[in-house]
Formats: sequence, C-alpha cells, structure tokens
Amino acid sequence: MKVIGRAVPRLEDEPLLKGEGRFIDDIRLPGMLHAAFVRSPHAHAGVRRIDKAAALALPGVHAVFTRADLLPHLATEFMVVGLPSASYKQDLNRPALAGDEVVHVGQAVAMVVADDRYIAEDAAALVDIDYAPLQAASDCRAALAGDAPKAHRKSPHNLLAEFDMAYGDVDAAFKKAAHVFRESLWQHRGGGHSIECRGAVAVHDALEDRLTLWSSTQMPHAAMRLLCDMLGRDENQVRVITPDVGGGFGPKLVFYPEDVVTALAAILLKRPVKWIEDRLEHFVATTQERDQYWEVEVAVDRDARLLGIRGGLIHDHGAYTARGVNLPYNSAENVPLGYELPAYRMNVKVALTNKVPVTPVRGAGHPQGVFVMERLLDRVARELKLDRAEVRRRNLIPAEKMPYATRLKARGGLTIVLDSGDYPKCQREALRLAGWEDFPSRQAAARRAGRHLGIGLANFVKGTGRGPFESVTVRVGPSGKVHVYSGAAAMGQSTKTMLAQVVAEQLGADIHNVSVTTGDTGTISMGLGGSNSRQAVMAGSSAHVAASKVREKALQVASHALEVAQADLEIDGRAIRVKGSDVALDLGRAARSVAGTAGYTLPGGMTPGLEATEHVVIDALAYTNGTAVVELEVDVETGRVQLAKLVFVHDCGRILHPVIVEGQLIGGVAHGIGNALFEWMRYDENAQPITSTLADYLLVTAIEMPPVELGHLESPSPLNPLGVKGVGECGVVPIAAAVASAVEDALSPYGVRITRAPITPADIVALVAQGRR
Repeated sequence: MKVIGRAVPRLEDEPLLKGEGRFIDDIRLPGMLHAAFVRSPHAHAGVRRIDKAAALALPGVHAVFTRADLLPHLATEFMVVGLPSASYKQDLNRPALAGDEVVHVGQAVAMVVADDRYIAEDAAALVDIDYAPLQAASDCRAALAGDAPKAHRKSPHNLLAEFDMAYGDVDAAFKKAAHVFRESLWQHRGGGHSIECRGAVAVHDALEDRLTLWSSTQMPHAAMRLLCDMLGRDENQVRVITPDVGGGFGPKLVFYPEDVVTALAAILLKRPVKWIEDRLEHFVATTQERDQYWEVEVAVDRDARLLGIRGGLIHDHGAYTARGVNLPYNSAENVPLGYELPAYRMNVKVALTNKVPVTPVRGAGHPQGVFVMERLLDRVARELKLDRAEVRRRNLIPAEKMPYATRLKARGGLTIVLDSGDYPKCQREALRLAGWEDFPSRQAAARRAGRHLGIGLANFVKGTGRGPFESVTVRVGPSGKVHVYSGAAAMGQSTKTMLAQVVAEQLGADIHNVSVTTGDTGTISMGLGGSNSRQAVMAGSSAHVAASKVREKALQVASHALEVAQADLEIDGRAIRVKGSDVALDLGRAARSVAGTAGYTLPGGMTPGLEATEHVVIDALAYTNGTAVVELEVDVETGRVQLAKLVFVHDCGRILHPVIVEGQLIGGVAHGIGNALFEWMRYDENAQPITSTLADYLLVTAIEMPPVELGHLESPSPLNPLGVKGVGECGVVPIAAAVASAVEDALSPYGVRITRAPITPADIVALVAQGRR
C-alpha cells in the first residue's frame, strides 16, 4: 500500500490550525436574523395561555412564533424518527413546538427572532406563558408502577416498549449450575457535551424556491428528508449542509425541533435566520443517554464456565422517541458478545419519564452491556477465588471458532456473526503490557505503606459499520483534480483524510490531489451519515470500489491514447505513466478525452465521463474487539481515584491511518473515564435537572488522564474490500467496567462492591466506612 496504513498528513489540519475552519456559528449571511427559544421551566405542565405582546413590542424583534403560528405552514408537526420495532406500546414523537402540554424542562414552546441574539434573549424573557404544573415521572423504575404519574396526560401508562432477548434453555442452565450469583446494577444518565453545541442557519432563495439549512448534524440526508416531510417540500427544494462540526458523539445524529423551526422562520420572514445553542440549552434540550437499572443473574459450573445469564433491564427513554429502542436493544445484545454463553434471557422495559429524550451517546448502549457482563465475571472470580483474567480466558470465544455465529439477532433480523479476531490473544497482550502478573507484589508493597492500589480489566466486542450502504462519487475533472463526494458526515474523526487515502491509493497516491466533500445533500442524492463507527467501513468501501472503477477506466483511456497495454501503465500523482519511462498522459487530459465534444465520437467506444458512483451494500456488522486494563490508586479518606496507567489493546481490522486510529481510541478512553468517575446528569424527584452547568456536570480533563498505552492487532474483516472495522466509539466501551473492577480491587480489604457508575468520591467514602464497621 502506498497511502493506506500510513500516517499521512491530515487534510483537516491546516485550515483548522490556521483558524480557517468554518463551524456553524462562523456562517454569516447578509441580512441575517437571530433566534432564541422560550423553553419550559417545568418537567410537566399544561400550557393555558401564551402572551407575546411584550416581546413583540421590544425594538428589534421581528417575530414570535408559537405552535399556532407554525401549524398552517407544516405538512406535519411531528418528527417521526423512531427506528422500526414491534415492541412499541405507544407512539410519542416530538412536536416542532409544544402545544397544550410540556413534558420536560427545556422543551421549546416559542421562538423569538430578532436583529441579534441579545435582543432575542431579552424578548424571550418577556414571553408570558401561563402554565398549570402537573405531577412528573422522574425515576424510570417508579414510572412503571400502576399509580405513577403519567409522563403524558393522554398516555395510558409509561411503558413505551417491552421486548425479550433470549436463546437457549435458560431455566435448565440455572437448574444444573454449580453456582448462581445475582447483581443489581445501575448506570448513570449523561450527555455527549461536544465542545461545539448544536446550531442551525437557514436561508430561503425565493427565486429558486430552495431552502438551504446549514446544521451541525451527523446526518444531513436524514435532516433533508425530515424537512421535506414536515414542510411539504420535495428534495430539489431543500438542501442540508454540514459545515465543520466540533464533535458529534451521538446527540447530533438527531433531527431537532430547532432545525425545522429555524428553517420555517427563514421562509416566513424572507431573511436568513441563525440559531446557536448555548451550554445551558445543551443540558436541557439536546438528547442524552441512559439511566439503566439491571437485575441480573449468572449461572456457572464448578470450573467457572458460563452456563446462562438471565434478568431484566429498565431503561429511561425520556419524554419522547427521538431515535427508538436501539439503545436498550444494543445494551441487552452486547451482554454475551465475546464469550461462549449457552443460554441467555433478558427482559427489557423502556420507560417514559419527564426528562430530555434519550438517544445514543458515544458507544450507544454497548458500554452498559459490557459493564453488566464484566461485573458478573468479576463476581464469579471473587466467589470462586479465581484470578479475574483466568475466568475470562476460560469463557472467551477462541480464535479457531471465527467466524463465530451467535444465537443472537441484530435489530434488523440478521444472525449476529462475529467476523474475525483473536479475543484471548488480545487479552493476553493487554495483561502483558499492564504487568498483570507482577501487580500483586506492587499492591502488597503499597498496602504496607498505607496506600490502596487496584487493577482491573474488561473485554469488549462491538458491532461497527452499520449498513446497508453509504454513497460515494469519485470523479476526475478536466483539471486533473480528483473530486470525492459522499453522504458520510465529518465531525472531527478525519473522514475527509480517510476517504482521500482510500481514493488516492487507486488514483496516484497523492492525497493532496484529492478534494473531498462530505455532508452536503446538494452534491450527492443519498446518504446515511455518521453513527455506529461506520464511516471507514461503509463510505470507505464505496470509495474504494468507485476509485477502482475510475482507475480501470483511466487506464483504458491512457492505453488507447498512448497505444500501450493497460498492464504496462501506472498512475503516479496526476499522470498515467508507461512503467519505467517518461511517456505519460495527464489525468486531466484523460478526463477531457471522455468528457465529449459535440459531433465527435468518444475514444474506443467508451462511455462518457471519468467517474463512478457506488453504494456498496453490506448488511452484516464488522465486530471490533479489545481489552482494557486499568491500574489506579484510591484515597480511602477522600474517595479520590487517581488513574496511574491504562492499557488498551484492540483489533479494528486493517488500520487505515495509525495516528487517526490512536486519536480516536484515546478520545474514547477519555470519554469512558468520564462515564466511570465524573459524568452524571442528575434530576430531582420532580424531574428538575440539578446539573445544568459544567461546574456541576464534571468532564474529564488532561489532569485526570493517565498515561495510555495502546496495542494494535489486525484481523482484517472478510465483510468489506478494505478489511476494516470501525474504531470511533470503541475506546469508550470497556472503560467504566475496567475502572469499576480496579476500584473494587483496591478496596477489597473493606469488602467494597461496585454496582454503579459513575463512582463518586462520596460513594467510595460511604462504602469504606461501611466496610470498616
């Protein structure tokens, strides 16, 4: 490989380092107005009256829009976005603006448009809304009780969906088990908190009757389709563009009320309109992920080999369906992945609450499933007095069984097949790098000095590259420049560099001769965007196939023009050369020769153009795996946890760009440390948020980051032509489980058991005090 597998300079770096990036708030249009939203201060209330008079009287205010103002201009007021599932008990889609009921703090009730954001904010404070407070559903477990307050007045109950995930004879497995252990586990609600919040800029071209929306989104084509649906417009009348995005992490894959209302305001006011989310809004209006409460049991034989797992999961869905039941499905599905488990049954209940709707955050439910399995395995090891790594070794799927067909079904109905990997080798390498065998002596020495060191591990397997396709067009222009257009959406994960590498590998190996455009519905008609660590697998595969076809045609053109055999030609930079000579044809000349001239035939009877569009269809997921080992110290007096070292060994198939892969992994690790020790979106018993600033909601910083040692294995996936697997989310997946294992190990003299995340200093102090008694 000339380009693939090498740490070539990123295409994204130069403009960003020079301050030339264009993020959503950098977009400024002539005559642009600015919007602010009036949001509910109540978790649940009726809306009796909205008085706009004082706001409209403020100089500089152009409009105040409520639901009543928008309805005549909407084909539908609801965002119908729920992924298909037979498990739904009720349909609860988000409205563009609230009507006679608000169901979570932060729900948008009205929009103010003014000359600038300052005036818009002042006017928003003058909108007088008469609310009738109602009882709120806050705890998702209590919400399922028959007498619980309803999250929506018209709902019959708070059960949004229920399903079972099961295979094998679970009852027989538990009946014959030598040991059965039970755990009650809880995992926090948290957010994505990208450095850039959401935003939208909309302009309507009356001459062409075309609406353009710039949105900080991971899924521009989905946004375009929803705008068409809600505004009653066709695809040629709506264009969505994703500018530079300062982090996505899942919440930005969602289409939001602010997107459609900003777009409609631009049409009605005949002026460009901008809305930029502030951090407080991000806490109460951008989707979050989790809570999850698990009651689970594990059955093992006398040798600690798994026989079965059963239990139940209650998942907090929030107030509306903004994505579907994919999060709890992913969590339940992920529990047994990576291990040989003969029988499994998990009942999943999805509960409505009066909180911000729940959608994926980096990892999308998989870290929760890993947390459950790894906590159970630690329990088995402790009860049977075995090394934690040994218990895992006995149960990991061996390499010789790959590809391994599980008995689980993906949400699309396909059997889950683990495509490649050597899971035991991955664990062995992580243990070696972490000094696992030597740790007991280090721990003993520290305890003699009054210090509490701990070490923990966790394995993970995660499906990546969710299909069915991603669109890519590769075109060589008359200038000789290679242009790539894709429905993939860049959000900081180096998508443009990745696509340029894949295409340049076939077309001259010069990535600087490749121009990449992503996230623009005006340049390519279909696309699914960014989620599930899918871009390299799906867009990369389409780019590879399209570039290979363009290469083949370029060689045909040069063969005809230079009168040499195709086998004697190579593409080097912008030239198609005869190998070992100076005879060459410029790529631009090749493109011109098949661009066509009126009245003249194309050379050699070839088809017009030097381009190809591909939508490579891959339904099965490519499964990345890895092992994390964490060494840390706990201060038993203050509850402070200091991470000393973190080892992360993984297998993401063929590595396209080692530096990008390492950056994605370490970013994911940081996110995982936040989930394990810091991040917690708290609500009180009335569903009022009590962490609504970054002073209360703690994010990991450089100070908390330990040295991270990475190890890479490569088992190319047989599912795609590049052999790649996804990596963007993988760093986060095992970290909370590994940290919990290490904290529990450090505090083993006190009999401490970790059953929740995040693990706070207050929790640790209380658990140690309990152990001392």
